[in-house]
Amino acid sequence: MNRLASLEALLFQYGEPIALKDVSRILKSDEKACEELIAAYGDALQKEDRGLALIKAGNTYQLATKGETSVVTQELVKDAFKEEPTPAVVEVTTLVAYIGPAPKSSIDAVRGVNSTLALRNALMRGFIDREKHKNAYHYFVTTDFLRHLGVKDIAELPDYEKHRKELLTLNS
Repeated sequence: MNRLASLEALLFQYGEPIALKDVSRILKSDEKACEELIAAYGDALQKEDRGLALIKAGNTYQLATKGETSVVTQELVKDAFKEEPTPAVVEVTTLVAYIGPAPKSSIDAVRGVNSTLALRNALMRGFIDREKHKNAYHYFVTTDFLRHLGVKDIAELPDYEKHRKELLTLNS
């Protein structure tokens, strides 16, 4: 696989801002070479008729949709709230409730699939929130979500300690 395709796959799969040093480590290349690769990828996205853009904030990079696609993305958001949460959103929220605070990589590992869209949907619905810890966001359920379930404490969830232990064991 060529290096540009590897970078694109990494940025897509990670789904969050990723530090240059982490790109360098994962792609097994020095930071200068990765910076050049990222710049070339960003330029290609700008020059081509693509719906994605590369966002740079400090020493982090993230794929995002271009502003001109907002009509399409707004429809997606409206559609997401017209219906009940998808099974993926319920699953992700449940995992976050039992193993959170947890990074996306842990959630993906337990589910066995990329959780970016389900996490985004759960975030938009206010079921979960996130906080930056070191190099990754950690997701946790919100007090609004707990209130919606009618519990005052996360430990009141069904068999909380048992399921938390089982899920954390799966993830280690």
